[in-house]
Amino acid sequence: MWSLTTNPWSPLFQLQSDLNDLFDRSGVAAAPWDFDKAGYPAVNIWQDGDNAYLQAHVPGVSLEDIEVLVTGKQVSLKVHRKGPADDAATHRTLLRQERANGDFSRVLELPWEIQTDKVEASLNAGVLTVTLPKAETSKPRRIKLSAS
Repeated sequence: MWSLTTNPWSPLFQLQSDLNDLFDRSGVAAAPWDFDKAGYPAVNIWQDGDNAYLQAHVPGVSLEDIEVLVTGKQVSLKVHRKGPADDAATHRTLLRQERANGDFSRVLELPWEIQTDKVEASLNAGVLTVTLPKAETSKPRRIKLSAS
C-alpha cells in the first residue's frame, strides 16, 4: 500500500480533495448527480404585489410523487423520482445512470407569512408552479393621515 509521502499520485489526490472542498463551500454541485449541494429540485421564486410564485423543475415526476407543505413563512417540497428499480420490468440491466433517483426535499423561506388556505399548485410539462399568497398582515397597509 502506498503512503501519502511515497505515492506518486498524492499531488493529484490532494488537488481533487481541494477542488471538492471548494465546491462544497461554494454551494455549486461538483457533478450533475450531486443534488444535495446544488439543491434539487431547482426552483425560481418571484413576487408581485400580493403573491409569491415558486416554480420547480421536476421532469419525469408525477403528481402523486410530489408533496408541497406550507406553514408560516416556509414552503417544503418533497419529491420522489422513480428509477429503473421502481419499474415493473425486473429483467433490466442498468448500463449508465446520470439522473439521480429517490427522495429529495427542500425547505425554502419567504420574507413574509403565507396565507396557507389560499395556496395553489399545479404540474404542467415537468414544471411545478405554486402560488403563495401573502398573508393580509404581511401586505403593506396605507395609513390615512389627518391634520390636527
